[in-house]
Amino acid sequence: AVVSPMNGTAWWVGTGLAGNVTCTNCLVEGFTSWLLADWNTSSGTPTRALKRVRVKKNYFKNCKGSIAARGMVSEPIKLVQYMNNKFISDTTDPLFWDCFEANNCKRVEVTGNEASIEAQGDKRGFLQTWSRSSIPWTLYYKDNTISNFKVGGKIASNTTFYAVDSFND
Repeated sequence: AVVSPMNGTAWWVGTGLAGNVTCTNCLVEGFTSWLLADWNTSSGTPTRALKRVRVKKNYFKNCKGSIAARGMVSEPIKLVQYMNNKFISDTTDPLFWDCFEANNCKRVEVTGNEASIEAQGDKRGFLQTWSRSSIPWTLYYKDNTISNFKVGGKIASNTTFYAVDSFND
């Protein structure tokens, strides 16, 4: 599938979406919004639960925004996969935070991705993941090739967040 911009808006705003999301082998090019994709909200707290989010083998070319999978504290997403994607952009929006976000999930897999953005000199990162759910969660992060990011991965871990399950292999 080829998706092209409409008036520089976000590519995917899934407000109210529930269930599974699968996005494979897409060319997504030229979107200028700070929000490239939010699978089930418009950058807020979800009201309906996602079960599995699989984003594989896509090419995000010259898009300025971030991609987010947002789980519910009471019902975390079972699985979020960002695998073998290419995210290449010569510029990002000032509100861009990270290429990929996954929050309130049971399992996050980020493998085999290639990402490069214009060097910004700030805290922009490749991955942001965290959980406010007390249900244990795991992260599998391997074989990602990134350039011009300040941070490869961010995991929030303070009094209102739960750490990655350190007993999981």
